[in-house]
Amino acid sequence: IDRDGVKWLGTSYSKGILKFKDSTLAMYNYTNSLLPNARINSIVIDTMGNKWIGTFDGLVKFDGTNWTLFNPINSGVPGSRITALAVDLNNVLWVGTSSGGLATFDGINWTVYNTANSGLPSNWITTISIDDQNRKWVGTTGVGVTLFDGTQWSKLSTANSALPHREVHSIAVGKDDTKWIGTFHGLAKMKDDQWSVYQ
Repeated sequence: IDRDGVKWLGTSYSKGILKFKDSTLAMYNYTNSLLPNARINSIVIDTMGNKWIGTFDGLVKFDGTNWTLFNPINSGVPGSRITALAVDLNNVLWVGTSSGGLATFDGINWTVYNTANSGLPSNWITTISIDDQNRKWVGTTGVGVTLFDGTQWSKLSTANSALPHREVHSIAVGKDDTKWIGTFHGLAKMKDDQWSVYQ
């Protein structure tokens, strides 16, 4: 939901993006936008009101008028299939991919984190969430959750926590710093190193 109360909805079956406010509905797809693929994995809105859209074939920025496509050919994004997006407290975009790991984009520069150059345990990112300390909570397929504080990488897995499954689909951070983690085998709640699991 943007600052004007407009709801932006992504579809997963090649329908594109729906823009909804009050009783007005508009659709963006191949015919009226620069979307490279109408299967939408993630949408996030930055502090300037730009809509960042993760698709199966690249990252798209929509400023309300102009569409800009970012892919591995014309930018530093490390993969074409964009699986997760988040904007941190410094208005830096975090981009998760299905094979190239994690990247940041500050509007000019790209930085890539992967299994070869960081503590990231998997290059398949499923979700990204930012907490009140600007730390990044990153969900992966097959490995669990990775916390990045800007310097250190910490891993939460089924081996060292009460996480019910190592495949993480979503993470939400509440205002009281509670982390809600959706996995393949149930929901986990974590606060102050205390865990509750709902299955």
